[in-house]
Amino acid sequence: MALLCLGNGVSLRGTGGGYMDTRLIAAQPSVCAGEAPKPLTGLTMLSAKELAEELGIGVSTLWAWVDCKGKHFIPEFPRPIRLGGNCTRWRAQDVADYLAGIMGGDHAD
Repeated sequence: MALLCLGNGVSLRGTGGGYMDTRLIAAQPSVCAGEAPKPLTGLTMLSAKELAEELGIGVSTLWAWVDCKGKHFIPEFPRPIRLGGNCTRWRAQDVADYLAGIMGGDHAD
């Protein structure tokens, strides 16, 4: 299962596969063992595959969350940015901000 490191010793771990509610993603205080956290600030962009892997969900689940006509649509989840052609990305900072928001904001000790 993938770990998304947000800094300050906070990481997020997906809790299952398939269509899961984002409220099931729980904060895990840790020091992202053995690897340096990826920077989630500025212009860091993630593909659907990369973001789904970081969240521990399937790519189809990610797309279901942003499909405004689907029953699994999550209006608050960050919208992807279409860069042209078949290139769509999410700003990592937008996703990190969203996840911090659903977990109650700042998790620094």
